[in-house]
Amino acid sequence: MSGQRWKTLRSRFESCGFERMKAKDRLLDTLNEASDFVKALIGARDQKEAELNASQAVAAFPFFYTARRLFGELSKADEEELWGLGQQRAPLMRFVLMGGVYRYGFSRWWDRAMWREVQVFKVQWRAFCERAFAKNQGVNATPSIESLWRDARSGQVSMDEVLQTFDEMLFANLDVTTHVLSWYVVLLAKEKRIQEHVREDIAANRSDIQSYVASKDTLLHCSLLETLRLRPVSAFTIPEFSLVEKQLGGFTVPAKTSVIVDTIAINIRNAFWGHDSNRFNPTRFASIKLSELRYNLFTFGFGVRKCLGQHDAELLIKSFMFEMLQQYDLSLTSSGMDLDGSQSNWVPVANLAVRLQRRDSL
Repeated sequence: MSGQRWKTLRSRFESCGFERMKAKDRLLDTLNEASDFVKALIGARDQKEAELNASQAVAAFPFFYTARRLFGELSKADEEELWGLGQQRAPLMRFVLMGGVYRYGFSRWWDRAMWREVQVFKVQWRAFCERAFAKNQGVNATPSIESLWRDARSGQVSMDEVLQTFDEMLFANLDVTTHVLSWYVVLLAKEKRIQEHVREDIAANRSDIQSYVASKDTLLHCSLLETLRLRPVSAFTIPEFSLVEKQLGGFTVPAKTSVIVDTIAINIRNAFWGHDSNRFNPTRFASIKLSELRYNLFTFGFGVRKCLGQHDAELLIKSFMFEMLQQYDLSLTSSGMDLDGSQSNWVPVANLAVRLQRRDSL
């Protein structure tokens, strides 16, 4: 999708509360949800510590946070059905990454098994959305998103495009947010000295927690940027192309030429980051201007097509880590020192064991 069609749909979704200020308005609720989720990571009140798989421990938080933003409150049965749909949806990403014939409509005839698999999911996904919006109509669902759903049902906007955007927000971005959250936890668990410095920074700013979490000049925020730098969501971006010819660095890129970006070359193998570019060092950002990061750091995408939910994601992730550091001391177990990550997802989530120890027990 591109041109005016893309601009129209993008602006319609942006008006549903995805601006940075709207995300900040929800920050207190985000912090409260994070606090409850983190507190429940160690179930029994008298249990002082636990060892958890980093990615498995954090995945449900961004998933159901986003689901509640879309649909409103969910019953236990709704959550179980939605999680099951997510497990059904995850393998479909392989067709996107394969590219080739799967980029074209005739792939339905080329691979009938793929086509049936996709159609089964689409039917079940629409049915869930229909039920969820009908149940929460005028009660729990986010009003602006509920109005978008009404527009889709009346034909004012494309139902397929709305369903696909909801799908990307919830399912495609699950691995992305889990990736960032799990590596954020793992890298701070590994670097105990930096973990304590972040905790001290939080303690010095407890008079206004919301402003601290929203700020972009804190050690908490710099630690997130350093996580995104060292552990970009993917080594290469998904191919994209321009409808018109472009001139880049003295080279002519013909219209409709697929281009991918090497994120490792930008984030790590880049002279901009100095001799210690492979080291986790959040304080490096203290002396870097925001304008200098534009072409030297890949985070949530580039330009106008940056992730629609980037502001929510950033505050969600920092709220989660704020609560983790308040409630637990983090460390890696002896079996969790290999930082290569899992290769079973389309992004390498941190499939590592982390030890949580309640801070009130230290």
